[in-house]
Amino acid sequence: MVSTTAFDVADYLDSPEMIAAYLDEAFASEDPALIDKALATVRRARAQLKTIQQRR
Repeated sequence: MVSTTAFDVADYLDSPEMIAAYLDEAFASEDPALIDKALATVRRARAQLKTIQQRR
């Protein structure tokens, strides 16, 4: 049996450049729902990075 895990883009937004590229694509879509979701994902990614940095 194959085991899978959920994909979370926030796990890959680990640098300012990656975040900027992700937001650029979201804004280029001109889709308000997608932009809102992208902003929420970036907030979550930044919180994850902050937590990781505090544990070091």
